[in-house]
Amino acid sequence: MTRSCSLLLRTALLGMLVIALFAASASRAGKPVIALFISSQRVVRVGAPVVITVVLTNRSHHSLVIEREVSGTDCQIEVRDDTGKLVPETKFGLVYNGHVEVVDMSGIDPHDLNRATVNIAVKPKRTLSWGVDVTRFYRMDRPGTYWLSVQRLDPEDPALPWVKSNTIEVSIIP
Repeated sequence: MTRSCSLLLRTALLGMLVIALFAASASRAGKPVIALFISSQRVVRVGAPVVITVVLTNRSHHSLVIEREVSGTDCQIEVRDDTGKLVPETKFGLVYNGHVEVVDMSGIDPHDLNRATVNIAVKPKRTLSWGVDVTRFYRMDRPGTYWLSVQRLDPEDPALPWVKSNTIEVSIIP
């Protein structure tokens, strides 16, 4: 009798666990488990690097494994000028973003093309941050106002739309 009660109790507990797990995943369905925030100096002189800090926040209730590229180029970057047009890419940006086949690789460091990755665990509600020199990818060599944002795929559900950051304004001065 105690054996059947024990079996019944274990079956009930397992059933409740399955229901709880299903409910938790259903409540997250369609929502990314990360959030992105960027920041930078607001004013930069022409010719100086424009470095943004990207902060990824784990919004889930469990640890996430985030794949990072050693080069620090984990996100797609978008840079627009004050008219709303996309800013031209540098030679490296064209190659890295796959927008052109370049036969002449002079001026491009081979180490930059190495997409070596590392996996980093990010605990629930914690952040991971890194810096990216946007001027490696985009020509921000003229004075003016530029609008920057980044986006990245959700690490648990790549079928979701891209997770987008806030947009920041950076002024390039002479």
